Amino acid sequence: MSNINNLTILILICHFLGDFHLQSEKISNARFKQIEEDKTFAEYYLIGTLYSILLAIILYYMIFVLI
Repeated sequence: MSNINNLTILILICHFLGDFHLQSEKISNARFKQIEEDKTFAEYYLIGTLYSILLAIILYYMIFVLI
């Protein structure tokens, strides 16, 4: 699993739901120059980040809520 997924699951386990914003903001700041210059990369980056967070949330609920 990627670092985004690991961090998202950790945030969910600790019930720090407000930290999702901080997580995505830190990642975006690190890649700001690349996102600003290449709009195609920005679209793929946004879709990939949202998909990764969604996958981590689904895995969390499958593991900790449904079981």
